[in-house]
Amino acid sequence: MSGGDAILGVCFDLDGTLVDSERLQWEAYRRVLADHGIDIGLDEYRRHFIAVAGGAEYACRRYALPFDAATLRLRKAAVYHELIAAGVPPMPGARACLERLHDRWRLAVVTNSTRAEATTILDRLGLTALLHAVVCQHAAVGLPLQALAVDQRAVEVEAHAQDRVTAAHGARERPP
Repeated sequence: MSGGDAILGVCFDLDGTLVDSERLQWEAYRRVLADHGIDIGLDEYRRHFIAVAGGAEYACRRYALPFDAATLRLRKAAVYHELIAAGVPPMPGARACLERLHDRWRLAVVTNSTRAEATTILDRLGLTALLHAVVCQHAAVGLPLQALAVDQRAVEVEAHAQDRVTAAHGARERPP
């Protein structure tokens, strides 16, 4: 960014950035599929549910399930909600990061989770009060930026900062 530009807000993803929920997603699918004699392993889940879109469609095709992908997602969502109600572990340093940034910038979570899932997770961890906005799945693409009064340049800066945080985490170093 050039001189005069300012970061007005910071957007965070929820799953994998603020909370460690991916294994709970996997466990929810495992429980639903177990009712049909299917045990989906973590590697298979990573390859067909995380790495590419269409995990539920894959499972319905691969295992010839007697219902469609939308039904599988609904059943999984009910189990997932029970799991997150019991608690989701925060990512190391997530709360401290939000606390440090809260008074300086507008903060938002932008997530593909449903509103009910995001609210359950954030409330249970006591993070809701640190956020100015929570934008969930099915929200208009431009809404997060409008809600925060942040222009695209600021979001691009955060994306580059996230790359540095990810690299530092992989190297077991503290980010700058």
